[in-house]
This record gives sequence, C-alpha cells and structure tokens, in this order.
Amino acid sequence: MNGKRLAVVMALLPFAAMAGETLFQTQIASDCRPIQMATWSHPTKEVMAERQVRLLKAELCREDKFPVFTVKFPYDPQGATESYFNPLYVEMAAANGNWPFAFVDPEDNLVVTVIPSGRNTVRLEYEPWSE
Repeated sequence: MNGKRLAVVMALLPFAAMAGETLFQTQIASDCRPIQMATWSHPTKEVMAERQVRLLKAELCREDKFPVFTVKFPYDPQGATESYFNPLYVEMAAANGNWPFAFVDPEDNLVVTVIPSGRNTVRLEYEPWSE
C-alpha cells in the first residue's frame, strides 16, 4: 500500500431465518451467472494472483453488478487480518471500481462481503458459509 492509510470496519452478520439460509444466500448472491475463467480478464483477478489467493470460481450476481469470488486464501481470513487481509480487501475494492463484492471461502466456511465506504476504506461483513 506504500504508506497509504486504510480503514477496515468489520461486522458479523446474523444468520438469516429462512430455511437455514444465510443472508448472503438470500439477499446478496441472487441472479448469479458464472464467469468463464479461461477468457476472463479483470484487475481483480490480477490482485488475487499477486496476493496468492487461489480463485476457484467467479460469478456475477445482482444484474451482473456484484462479483462473488469463491477462493482459497493462503491464510485464515479471521486471523492475519491487519497485515494481509486488510490491504487485500482495499486493493480488491479499488480494482473492482469501488463496487461491493464478496469472497466465499468454503474451506473456512466463511463469506466476507466487502463494501467500499470511501477512499482506501472498506466495511466487512462476515457470515458463515453453507451450501
């Protein structure tokens, strides 16, 4: 980040009450279509590659305006936040044009929704992942 200040605000989302589905499944990840990984080129893909995030699947949801990245992180997303994840989230937000997006990490059973809220500032919402 080269000396840039960044701010990250975290929240834990409550479980959705509907049939055991999460808020992510019921309100965020709707109307999704897969991205063809072989031909897809986007700045977010470059950020993930630079940060050693293994991209398993990408989808565009909510009228193609909300990307959802199914990934395998090199670290526990609830662990090394300050030095690894906070800069990753801010860089991804910038690469995504400061539009919201989500990471799904099935191995850690976690969804991290990243919502840009200003220059070099994002709000994070965590919730459990269930398929």
